[in-house]
Amino acid sequence: MVKAYLGYRRYRSFGTIASGEVPVRILSRPRPTEDGQNHQDPLGFSRAVWVASSAGDALQLWNMRDGRKHQHMENEATRKAGRVTVLEPDSKTQALAAGHQDGSVRVWDPWIGQLRLSFSGHRSPVSSLAWSSSSAILISGSSDGDLTVWDTIGERGQFRIHGAHTNAITVVLILESATGSRLISGSKDGVLKVFDLVSQHCIQTIVGHRGEIWSADFSPDRRLLVTGSADSLLRFWEIRQHNLNEKDNSEDHRGDSPLLIALGAYPRRNSGRTVTVRFGLSGQTTLLAAHGADKVIELFSIRTAADAERHRRRRKSRRKEKQTSPLDFDEGVDAQDDVDKVLGKDYIKPGKSFQLSFKIRSIDFVPDSTISHSNRAHILIQMTSNCVETFRVPFMQTTCEGANTEVDQILSLDSEGHRGEIRSLAFSSLNDSRLISVSTSRTLKVWEVASGNCLRTIATGGYGISCLCLPMRSENREFGVVATKEGTLAVFDLESGSEIARDEAHGGPVWSVSEGVGEFEFLSGGGDRMVHFWKVSLSKKKLEKLRSLEAPDEVLGVRATSDGRLVVTALLDATVRAYHGDSLKPFLSFYGHKLPVMSLDISSDGAMLITGSADKSIKIWDLDYGNCRKSLRAHEESVMSLCFQPRTHYFFSGSRDGVVKYWDGDRFECISELDSCGGGVWHVKTSRDGEILACASQNRSVHIWIRSDEQIFLEEERDRRLDEMFERSLVEEETRDATIQPVLLGTNEIIPEVSIASKATLDTTKGAESLIEALRLSEEDRGGRLLGDEGEPNPLLLGLDGLSYVIRSLRRIRPEDLEQALLLLPLNFVFILLRYCKDHLEGESNGTLDVEQVYRVVMFLMRMNHNQIVSGVDRALVDQLRSALRTHLSTARERIGFNVEALRLWAEDLAHHEARPFADRTFEGVVDRRKKRGRRSHG
Repeated sequence: MVKAYLGYRRYRSFGTIASGEVPVRILSRPRPTEDGQNHQDPLGFSRAVWVASSAGDALQLWNMRDGRKHQHMENEATRKAGRVTVLEPDSKTQALAAGHQDGSVRVWDPWIGQLRLSFSGHRSPVSSLAWSSSSAILISGSSDGDLTVWDTIGERGQFRIHGAHTNAITVVLILESATGSRLISGSKDGVLKVFDLVSQHCIQTIVGHRGEIWSADFSPDRRLLVTGSADSLLRFWEIRQHNLNEKDNSEDHRGDSPLLIALGAYPRRNSGRTVTVRFGLSGQTTLLAAHGADKVIELFSIRTAADAERHRRRRKSRRKEKQTSPLDFDEGVDAQDDVDKVLGKDYIKPGKSFQLSFKIRSIDFVPDSTISHSNRAHILIQMTSNCVETFRVPFMQTTCEGANTEVDQILSLDSEGHRGEIRSLAFSSLNDSRLISVSTSRTLKVWEVASGNCLRTIATGGYGISCLCLPMRSENREFGVVATKEGTLAVFDLESGSEIARDEAHGGPVWSVSEGVGEFEFLSGGGDRMVHFWKVSLSKKKLEKLRSLEAPDEVLGVRATSDGRLVVTALLDATVRAYHGDSLKPFLSFYGHKLPVMSLDISSDGAMLITGSADKSIKIWDLDYGNCRKSLRAHEESVMSLCFQPRTHYFFSGSRDGVVKYWDGDRFECISELDSCGGGVWHVKTSRDGEILACASQNRSVHIWIRSDEQIFLEEERDRRLDEMFERSLVEEETRDATIQPVLLGTNEIIPEVSIASKATLDTTKGAESLIEALRLSEEDRGGRLLGDEGEPNPLLLGLDGLSYVIRSLRRIRPEDLEQALLLLPLNFVFILLRYCKDHLEGESNGTLDVEQVYRVVMFLMRMNHNQIVSGVDRALVDQLRSALRTHLSTARERIGFNVEALRLWAEDLAHHEARPFADRTFEGVVDRRKKRGRRSHG
């Protein structure tokens, strides 16, 4: 009989406000309400600040006004895609694009938490994103130097520029004009390039950056571009607007009139690389903010073109007076022309520089931050310590007496997460709906598991390593025990947050605490080789030491059986030792690990012991006789935590490789591999009934799984892992082929190639297989009917005719996977599919498949197999396809034009009667207007 297990599904994750690897982004305009008016946040504020952030593989939307999370966006696909690597909101549709570690791009509606689009085309993590002004185009850059253009209307990739750069692309910006769009990309290879999206080739290459390009931004009027690279210089570039609107893109013309013109560089006060540069507006003043990999932000104001010209003239006159040549900050600027043209230093005006308490990850200007003081602005700052704050900053240097030059913090997101890594978790002993966590930032937090809200934050006064919940069932109270790196033990009342007792318990770090047998009793093991038995005295408000045990080496973990019969310790010398619980005399020693034992646990019945080590293995021991039942090569990194499921021999393991695994201790089998946590796992813990599993991750987040009713079979899990291996092999094969890039003869310069945007995945392979099977079945059915066989229809066709079944299979392929699926078709099936497309277009009921999708299929097959189709297919078929497509496209064009004109007339009519066209109107409002019209007519 096949054994079945109940699986666990991801329920939620919390604790991460903003991932330190991904910059947060501000949604540029307020959310519209149902009545069409500008949005007010739930507490009634007229100006809410909405911030999008990443938390591992999830997205979050925060309201900075009240510090609450508005949406948490994740699903099964995002968990498989890995952590989020970049965010980019669209200012027009308020959609939020996110790039993932597996190279996929997803577009969300952040207000309702719904996934709108999903693209898969990159073979490495997505490193940059950019939206067009019409929201119809989304461009992504990846770590392997490829650029991909996505069509968000057609839900497909348009093309990929392979080999655009030789390193990760960090900057993607779009310049649009009436004649076309230009793409500006910067990379860690130190090269800035300009691409024409119409002709799909590079029209300008700029070198001169000393190292990697990390950030770039346009000025609000799109006339200046500022880049920040590995040095402390801010490089300025002028955007030639007349070149942007020119249609002539020939090679000779591009060499005479480049789009970007160097204007020199301006040095920041602080040395080191420039991480972020950002333009913003405060009233009528244009601002520029920049920061490096430190704690300092520099704020500048930007002069207008007329003021910059006046500054150049003053600089020229001063040069004539001094008769000295000026200092040239950039080798790209000719010193003889230094005073004859406007440079970047003529535009920039030094402003405020201020330092924060933590290192800065990103900055952004809060939109519409016009306030009563003309020399102050609002800046959103993301720290590397899991915190987002908004500051009111003076941006002009002033010498006026009494002027306010202080930097004020006005909003903060910091209560919903730890500032440091979460080292330990513990479920409430009274109620599994609550959870406590302790972190390296000297805080303990109480969480509500169902909502993920932080109920209380308690300062522990030490570097937290381990924690424990002790119940007082008679009064329905609970206390938290915190063990610190400084060697102290502290007990807190979780309801009031007050400290009950504190003791300098150990002479070194307290690595582990565990429940004892009696009420208010627990054990602690530390770096001083001691194991102490404690009891909390509430009346005396102190910790009473009951007895002690000295171990041969540092104690990294300690556990006691539920009946107190044995006490087991994990030691730094890679051994595990068991002692009698009553006399504390040695009972058994367990040898076999090659590196220190990092964790251990004992089953509820006291019969099985599991140990996890830094040698990446898990060993299962018989606690009665000391023999090793099985040694498992469990993880790719050190095993940091183990936890038994209550009343079973099933257990969970967490490792620094970021994976949590579910094991059967009796069969020595891995039941399932849970979703990746996005960082190293420090601790795993189950609830008292085993229904909930919690995991503390290195990225400051807590992940929750709950037991589901879905059964897991080991064979199915093995098949799933094989599918994942197959998909990884497809990506590796494509990546290996992509490393072979053409170069210019006699040079090492790579020639960018334009190719299809999608990549081969398991979904595309399955789509191609289903389409081939549909074509084969349809041909068999068609051949039988041509031979006069009117027998029973093929049940595999689901009661459809051959054409309808092929069209059904074609429609089930996702638009972004269609091209890759068609590439896998053998040539004979390509001919068959073209014939079915022709039959479908010539049929009477051709509304089953969209004309645009048929056009995509036909044109892609013709382009990819042109020579074979022309030489191997009757030309009459090609002529028939062309005629049918022209007829249907003409009809569709006329229909769309008619509808667009009707919508325009409708909008004019609504604008004539109402101030807000296309606003959502309630039923009551419509009834009231009808009543008023009725009264006027009766009057």
